[in-house]
Amino acid sequence: MKHVYEAEKYAGRLCDLIEHEHGQRPTPDEWQRAVQLIHRILINVSLRQKGQAMTTETIKHEPHDSDAWVCLCGNRPDLHGFYPCDKTGTYVEPTLAAWQIPRYVCDRCGRIINQSTLAVEESALVEQKEQAQATGGTKP
Repeated sequence: MKHVYEAEKYAGRLCDLIEHEHGQRPTPDEWQRAVQLIHRILINVSLRQKGQAMTTETIKHEPHDSDAWVCLCGNRPDLHGFYPCDKTGTYVEPTLAAWQIPRYVCDRCGRIINQSTLAVEESALVEQKEQAQATGGTKP
């Protein structure tokens, strides 16, 4: 989650620079894309420092229905479903104020999915397990 905060910080600075140079701020969609790209760069650099390669998980959808998502865990809308969430996987009402970046959480495995790209941004359950193991706790 550290990288998400840093990406938002750098994207904010980038937006300020663009506004200064061009006289207008990027749109929310442009800002979101900048955050995603910077986030991926930060993760990639971090993984390279650790000697690991970056892979991007992406969910799929049914061949003839782009709204019928299929998560990597096998979940579909007619099974456990997908629900609007924030960047931590916490359920939110899909209002403009609470849901500025359209993300969904898989209600089966906890993967956080970007609606625009179908990329898996984070996995809330994986992070919870890692935190529990780091603190000597049990899995959620």
